[in-house]
Amino acid sequence: MAGFTQLFAFCFCLMAGASFPPRPESNGDVIQETLTQLVSGPLREDDLFFLLDSKAEREWRTTSASFAQRPSASTLSSTHDGFLSGSFPRWITSGSEVTPVVVFLEDPLALLDALGAGHAWDPTRLVLVCLSAEANMTRILGHPTVQRSEFIFALQTARRHGATAFEASTSLPMNRDSRGRSLLKSPLGFWDPQVFNTRRDIFPPRFNNFGGQELALATWCDDTPYLYLREGECTGANVEVFRMIASKLNFSFDIQMEPADQSWGTLENGTWVGMMADLERNGKHVAINYFLLNSDRARDFDFTYPYHSEGFAFLIHLPPPLPNWNRVLYPFSAGMWGAVIASTCLVATSLALLLGCVDGAPDVSSTIIKVGAGVLRQSVVVRSSPEWARVWLCCWWLAAIIISTAYTGKLIAFLTVPAYPKRPETVQELADSHIRLWICDYGNFVPGALRSSSHPALAKLAQKLDMDPLNDDDYYGSGFARLRKGTHAVLETFSYLGYLQIQSNLSAISYIMKSQ
Repeated sequence: MAGFTQLFAFCFCLMAGASFPPRPESNGDVIQETLTQLVSGPLREDDLFFLLDSKAEREWRTTSASFAQRPSASTLSSTHDGFLSGSFPRWITSGSEVTPVVVFLEDPLALLDALGAGHAWDPTRLVLVCLSAEANMTRILGHPTVQRSEFIFALQTARRHGATAFEASTSLPMNRDSRGRSLLKSPLGFWDPQVFNTRRDIFPPRFNNFGGQELALATWCDDTPYLYLREGECTGANVEVFRMIASKLNFSFDIQMEPADQSWGTLENGTWVGMMADLERNGKHVAINYFLLNSDRARDFDFTYPYHSEGFAFLIHLPPPLPNWNRVLYPFSAGMWGAVIASTCLVATSLALLLGCVDGAPDVSSTIIKVGAGVLRQSVVVRSSPEWARVWLCCWWLAAIIISTAYTGKLIAFLTVPAYPKRPETVQELADSHIRLWICDYGNFVPGALRSSSHPALAKLAQKLDMDPLNDDDYYGSGFARLRKGTHAVLETFSYLGYLQIQSNLSAISYIMKSQ
């Protein structure tokens, strides 16, 4: 990271609330030593962001000073209010580039509530260092803001053999103890730099076993081939994949048939709707439908690694076949027809002129018949012609045989298979055509993306976009009626559009445009 080899940022939190009982002064060396071992040991390769409350900063100023003296380390100081209201780059508090280390002596719940108010706090790895043995670490680890992180490591001061030590723990919320309670705090033992020497040692996987939990899925069972109804049960490719994952990680799941608001999952006026709203505030855990990765979703939600990628496609009505009478012209393009006619005239004229120069009185009609007969593959009698004229005609007839054979072969194909006029195959051609665009309005982001697109063809399509609200009886009936009239193209994801084409018996009269 350019200009940021090791970031040690200290944010001093001035927050009201009850404090835990103060730590004896003699514990300072132990805490300073432990934090130094943590930074120089398992976190030695991490860029760090230290967030301290006001009492921790005042009493352990020497500890922060020792960190600041490390080579290539930077120190950033701020108050609690300054941090929450400051313009810190998102990559400091979100993702895997920086590991936050929250050190506190006071109750941190107010800070955690403030951090969790938005989506900016979402670090992949999180370290909590509690300097009070009286703190309820289970409650702190169970805070929703803490649980956003994929990996969690917590240290808390404790007494061991009459001396101050640090107890290490993580959080396994899906596992249960002997009493059936969630393991929000799962002990890892006391801090020992020999035991906790690598990043893997302090950040064990938290979700290798879900302990038989039931996950609530935010799904819409109308997403063929990924989710669809069969004999009253929701199934599909994604359901089968998720069932295998559930078997491996020991959990079950409950499938939601459709979102309450019947919206897919877009950001409308700053608020998520559809399945994204179910994840954010309606108690659902996972969404397994087809979702496109965009900046809004990536900012507010976590995704697995993509396992399949496809775009939106256009279903267009096939134009009517061209009339049968002019199929005789289809085998050759206009340029080819011009070349055949021009070469025939040129050969006939040249031969007639040469024969006129030799014989004195050229027989133009006879020469034209001899040359044209080769193109039409008709026999002709050649009498009293000079040898050079015979050779001339022989070469021309050979070329004419090749041309006529190619024409005959193509003509058979055009007479057998219906011929269609040129149809749109690219986004630009569709934008330039008379065909308008139709999409079912179920909360998809595509209409907004088309309107804001800087691509000329997509912007032009946005001006021709028509939408109909979701109809419980027939989602796509209105769009397909327009498609059959040849006035509109239906826009939908590629796989689902192929399914709709077959399911609605449109295969014979429509085609899916190659360009997506």
